[in-house]
Order: sequence, then C-alpha cells, then structure tokens
Amino acid sequence: MYYDYNNVLSRNAMLNFILTNRGGGKTYGFKKKAINNYLKKGEQFIYVRRYKTEFDDITTFFDDISHEYPEHTFKASKKHAYIDDKLVGFFVPLSTANNKKSTAYPYVKLLCFDEFIIDKKNQRYLPNEPILLDGLIETVVRQRNDLTVICLANNVTIANPYFQHWDIYPDFENGIKTYNRGERICVELNADAEFIEAKIKTRWGKLNQHTKYGQHAIYNKSLSDDDSFIMNDKPSNSKFVFSFILNDNEVGIWLFDDMFYCDKKIINTSKFRYALQMGDLSPNNRMIEKINSSSMIYVFKNAFKNGRVFYKNKYIKSNVYDILKYVGIR
Repeated sequence: MYYDYNNVLSRNAMLNFILTNRGGGKTYGFKKKAINNYLKKGEQFIYVRRYKTEFDDITTFFDDISHEYPEHTFKASKKHAYIDDKLVGFFVPLSTANNKKSTAYPYVKLLCFDEFIIDKKNQRYLPNEPILLDGLIETVVRQRNDLTVICLANNVTIANPYFQHWDIYPDFENGIKTYNRGERICVELNADAEFIEAKIKTRWGKLNQHTKYGQHAIYNKSLSDDDSFIMNDKPSNSKFVFSFILNDNEVGIWLFDDMFYCDKKIINTSKFRYALQMGDLSPNNRMIEKINSSSMIYVFKNAFKNGRVFYKNKYIKSNVYDILKYVGIR
C-alpha cells in the first residue's frame, strides 16, 4: 500500500500539506511519483529533510521501490539521486538551504519536504523555519510557475509553524480542504480505510488500537492536540496587561477576574510588550532580561501552573507553551 497523490494534486495547488497515518505510504508514494515524472517527462525532484544527519542513510532511498522498475538502475549518494546513471534528484537539508541561493534547478518540478511537523517534546524546529522553506522554494522556482511542493507528516499537531505562517487552520478530521492565500494551498488529512483495516489485523495493531498512540498511528488522530483550556471568545471584561514576542510571534496576555486569556490581539501603544530574544527586539518593544522582573509576568506564571490560563485556539496555546519553556517552565 502507498499513498496516491492524484487526488490532492488534481486541485492544482502549488503548496500541498499531507498528513496521513504513520506508515501510510506517503514517502513511498512520493518516490513513485518522482520516478514516473522523470521516466515520462524528464523532470527532476528535490527531497528535503530538516537536518543533514537525516540523510545519513539516504543511499538506501530507492531500495524499497526499485523492484517496481526492474528495467532501470537506481542509485543515491549523499546529495544526488540517479536513474540509469542520469541525475534525477537532489537531497537538501533545510538547515543549510540558504547555501543554495545561487544554485539553479531548471528541471526540478517536484519538491518534497518530509516530516515537516515534529513532536516538540523530543525535537525542535529551526528558527523561522517556514521562511527557510519559502526561501528554498523561491530559489528553485525563480520566475517559473511549474513547481509543485508537497509537505508530508504524521498528524502530530495542527499547531505547527507552517500552518501558522500561512494562516491556515484545518478544522476537519478527514479529506482535503483548500485555502486561498493569493495562491491555492491544499491540506489533506488522510486516514486510509484499507491501511486501517490491514493495521488493526497485525499483532501490534490489536495491542494498541485503543491506546492514544495507536489512535494516532492507526487512525491518524492528532498525537498532541486537545481542546483543554481553549476558549474561543475573549471575556468582555478582559484588560490587556502585556505581550510576549518570540520568533516573531507576538501573543497578547489579557487579565479577566483572576485568570488570563491569550490571543493575537495586542495594544500597540502599550509599553509592556516584551521581546524574549535579540532577533525579536524592535522600537515598539523592549527586551526583558529577567522574567521575574515584572510582577505581572510572575503572576501569569503562577496562574499557568494553577490552570488559570486560557487560549483563543491551539496555535496560541502552542505559542504560549513555547514561551513558557523559553523562560524555564517545563
């Protein structure tokens, strides 16, 4: 079994985000798409991962699919992919993508970023990561309009920097949704029935189909998302007290009764807008060196520890969690 890209790509979007069951065959399906594009049209591809170390075993890239094409030979090196000794693909770590700005890719028509969502309990995103991807896309496409970008992941969380960067909020459980951001963007949450049926027949599937991780791996349920402390509407008696800025994301902190509400709304003229790192400093805010130097921030931290902080949505909740980790709350 492998994921079939024809449905989502028929929407003709430049940018496509695909979240499937773990082991749902999306990387295999991409390889099949890339190979067929080359054999039929001579088109090349770029395969992107976050870090250089993720390409340590890339020489085995074609090992699981080469049997489908017995009349051809396949080879992968640290940086390039070959079919019949002809260059067909490029392996690019996103962390070093800025080094590719002067590189030309005139025959690349398909770009895949694999595992674009991470579990932040165990990994970290690169600083301003969506901008790095944007820069790589611009390097490849230049003035062309014939590049298709596919971003693949397991359904860990919709509260990730990519959806936030393009202001998209998938509020559905299965299927394809299209967003218009000047150019069409497609997001697919795919829980393949055939895959689920096969998975729950395995010994592992029988053991884990009712566990939280099993729900994620088998049924494509989000691993990290939940609706706890989500409050869609800000209470009418809320008063703005301060804001945090981290990685260019600013979150407004509002006080109501003895609780706090967090959303994107801020008071631009407030003198209590705090940057947490040098890259976020601007004439409109100030750097805060000691997080406990503000009595209100100290009160906010204690409110969080006691379950009295609420959020507009899961994006804001994720941003606040990042901020609190930054200031030492784990």
